[in-house]
Amino acid sequence: GTTRIASSPTSLSGTSGTATCVQPLTGGVKITSCYLNGYANTGAAQTYSYPTAFSTTPVLLESGGSCGTYNPTTTANTLTLPANASMTAETCNVVAIGQ
Repeated sequence: GTTRIASSPTSLSGTSGTATCVQPLTGGVKITSCYLNGYANTGAAQTYSYPTAFSTTPVLLESGGSCGTYNPTTTANTLTLPANASMTAETCNVVAIGQ
């Protein structure tokens, strides 16, 4: 058999910077972590599909309480990184926690 410690990191490139997301295996609790590094997207929103979906919409936490004016959103299956023509680059952590 295969033991999965974490999903492979996924990197999303914005108009500037990157967002790197990973979902480690932590028993009964699912946690997905994304690091936005100078990330901005002035075109279309980008999505990260969770490798293992949550049972319900997870709690979404952002470092400092906010990643800026344009905050990520989540469903049980997908994290959405927003886009806006006037979006400024954001460097922050986004964590989704749930079952």
